[in-house]
Amino acid sequence: MLHSDRQNMYTSTPNSTAGCVQLLGEKRLLVKIVSAKDIGGKTGCVAPYCVVEMDEPPQKNQTGFKKDTTSPQWEEHFLFD
Repeated sequence: MLHSDRQNMYTSTPNSTAGCVQLLGEKRLLVKIVSAKDIGGKTGCVAPYCVVEMDEPPQKNQTGFKKDTTSPQWEEHFLFD
């Protein structure tokens, strides 16, 4: 193996950013809440929900309530600045 081949062996190509418009220094985080499984123990949950918080800058989002289930499905997205 040549020295140049060894250097390229551990490199990766970043995901495409084509079509993304972002100002320099401006970043956002997209969080997707999918589901939970077997929550609430034997008694279950009356209305489970999920809370997502970010410290800096302080932000908080909450999913909707799902009634009478131990395995809720949310499929909700939250965008943090």
